[in-house]
Amino acid sequence: MSSLLKMSIQGVRSFGPDKSQLIEFESPLTLILGPNGTGKTTIIECLKYVTIGELPSGSKVGATFIYDPKLVHETEIKAKVSIQFSDTKSRVNTISRSMVATIKDDKKPPTMKSLDASMKCLDPNGKITSISSRCTEIGQEVVSRLGVSKSVIENVIFCHQEDSNWPLQEAKFVKQKFDDLFAASRYVKALDAVRKCKQDQDSKVKQFTAELRHLQRNCDEAKKTKKEASQIELNIKVETDALEKLKNDLDPITNEIEQVRKKFDEFVKLENDLKFSAQRKEECENLIKNLLQNITKEFDGSDQELQISISNAEELLENRKKASSQKETDISVQERDISRILTKKEKLQSQLTEFRMIIKNQQEATEKRTQIFTKHYPLFHEGSTVASCEVEDDYKAKRVLSGFESVHKERMQSLEKNRSDLEAEEKKIQTWLNEVSNEAAKLDQQLKSTKENLRAKTEKMKSLERRLQSASDIQSRIDQVKLKLSEAVRLNGAKL
Repeated sequence: MSSLLKMSIQGVRSFGPDKSQLIEFESPLTLILGPNGTGKTTIIECLKYVTIGELPSGSKVGATFIYDPKLVHETEIKAKVSIQFSDTKSRVNTISRSMVATIKDDKKPPTMKSLDASMKCLDPNGKITSISSRCTEIGQEVVSRLGVSKSVIENVIFCHQEDSNWPLQEAKFVKQKFDDLFAASRYVKALDAVRKCKQDQDSKVKQFTAELRHLQRNCDEAKKTKKEASQIELNIKVETDALEKLKNDLDPITNEIEQVRKKFDEFVKLENDLKFSAQRKEECENLIKNLLQNITKEFDGSDQELQISISNAEELLENRKKASSQKETDISVQERDISRILTKKEKLQSQLTEFRMIIKNQQEATEKRTQIFTKHYPLFHEGSTVASCEVEDDYKAKRVLSGFESVHKERMQSLEKNRSDLEAEEKKIQTWLNEVSNEAAKLDQQLKSTKENLRAKTEKMKSLERRLQSASDIQSRIDQVKLKLSEAVRLNGAKL
């Protein structure tokens, strides 16, 4: 059983903020007596506030629950309420709640703000634990340790005298109060939860029942299938034994059939060999006949002499191949020389074109100068403005004309010299080009001659190769005829 032990009040209503007032509660009953205004109701309000954190009605906005700061000419007053009680497990618990009232404007009432709340617990073993409002809800923890609900504390145990006539209010309000006192709403919620849980469980039971029927059907089918499989395995074993017995009975017959088949295969093979030998004999006879018809001149020497002739022909062919390869190398070298000469020729032709362009430009410049002189020369001889000047100043006119003629003469001499030099250079280049062309023509002629010789030698080499190949083919065919004759003779001897 829980019981109240002590309570400390400071800065609440008529309790001053400078010193806390301590109240000790006696067991089993404590009476609080005093005239009006001494703080009897304040004690009940403090008990309600410190346990469940509920302030009296009408004191939250105007901060009338805290000592008025104007009485002590302060802008801020701090209030604190602490209580010590023994819970249902005989543990001593101490709860402290703090508030502060602040005046920001003299024309407005003070504002209130709740500070941190804390709770300490001393168990019978002397162990102390602390809880802060930052970690958990202190009100719920106090209600749990006192062993009564919040509704009982608020409406019965620490009921304010202004709210004590709630049983005389409307029936709906009274019913709500009694439901809270007896936890009827919790019962209804629990009943709804149980009903909902029952519905969920019934739904699961139906689902599991359907699954059970399905699984039972599958189980029956599995048992039936397993039984059929056992019967099939038994039948397979019986049939296998019967098949093994038939196989043992058929083994002698199978062996006899296999022997007969082997003899028949040997007979067929001998018959095919005989047909093949006869066909080979006929082919060899025809081949010998054709060879005798194609040979115009039969070699009189022996096989060794024929082999020596073939070797000499092969050696001659190899020498001809080497000579042909050397000629091809010489031709490649000459072609590279010709290509180099042609490249040089193109370069010289390009230079010649440039020189001709320079000569052309010089000639055009000379013609232009001549035109200018022809155009302006009459001005120094006819009756023009310049001629009038010459009459007035004959010395200056002669000096200008003399300078003009001197410059023109020098330029003409220089141009003539440049033209002579360019013509001489052009002649040299043309001579060199002619020499290069002649050399290129000679090289072309040599290249044609070399190619013609190479072609003739190649034709001759191919002729020798054909003759050598013909001799080799004849020797090979003779060897084949000899081999076929030997096989035919051997087969005819075996047949006889």
